[in-house]
Amino acid sequence: MGDVAIIATHSGRKEKLPHFIVHLHLHEPLRLHPEGEKFLWDEVNIDKFISRGHRVYLPRVEILTRMMEENTSLKISIGISGIFLEQAEAYGREIIDALVSLFEKGKQMEQIELVDETYYHSFAGLFSDPEKKEFRDQVTLHREKLRTLFNVTPVTFAHPSLPLTPEIVLTVKDMGYKVAIGEGSHLFPGVYRLKDEEIFILLSRPGEKKERCKRGLISCELAGEDFEEYLLPIFEKGKIDFVLPSEVPRLYNLSDCAEWVEEREAAERVFSDPAGLAL
Repeated sequence: MGDVAIIATHSGRKEKLPHFIVHLHLHEPLRLHPEGEKFLWDEVNIDKFISRGHRVYLPRVEILTRMMEENTSLKISIGISGIFLEQAEAYGREIIDALVSLFEKGKQMEQIELVDETYYHSFAGLFSDPEKKEFRDQVTLHREKLRTLFNVTPVTFAHPSLPLTPEIVLTVKDMGYKVAIGEGSHLFPGVYRLKDEEIFILLSRPGEKKERCKRGLISCELAGEDFEEYLLPIFEKGKIDFVLPSEVPRLYNLSDCAEWVEEREAAERVFSDPAGLAL
């Protein structure tokens, strides 16, 4: 069994969450041209994507595919930005093929889950728009892209860089999502929900990368250094209970999960204060 995260229950008791929830994300930005009269720096964007595709993305997708075949307990969730998928379709089709193959093989043993996000990997969820129109539009666009390429409709949402506010959580719940992934505070890692709202919130403990990899929820860039330095050794250990985000509702009843706090106003303070010190 792997290391554990701690969640607080309504009674104040602390219980262990004996699972690793691994969330990987892929994004390659479109760089703006340094000359103001031009928009995108096409030649650099193409060169960067093709180079990183052969040097990083393809080898690591192949590693994940092989490791899932060798270790059926390994489960991963992956978020892929719409911008990444657009570039892969344009000049890296082999990456799309590798990701589709990874998803199809992982799907057979329920080892993989694709996660929705904002299409442009933007912070649209934090825009001061009470209707969240831009946010909703981007999430819908991303959902349609995954449906087109992978024939899947995700039930889990992860905002880029994992910020969460009550408004984001309530919006994605309204859009049909069952789970939201976020970066927690030092006081509140684990499994939560907003009071009276039936959506699970999975929070990691922020801090050093190595420290995060000892907790229940692990999040990192597939192309990042921490993938090989911290995640691969965990994957290779075996005898670890990996869980997909969408499996959490089957493991924990809402009544067993800690609510953020008793009052909505206090919940908003917790969300807005990364250290949770407002309490």
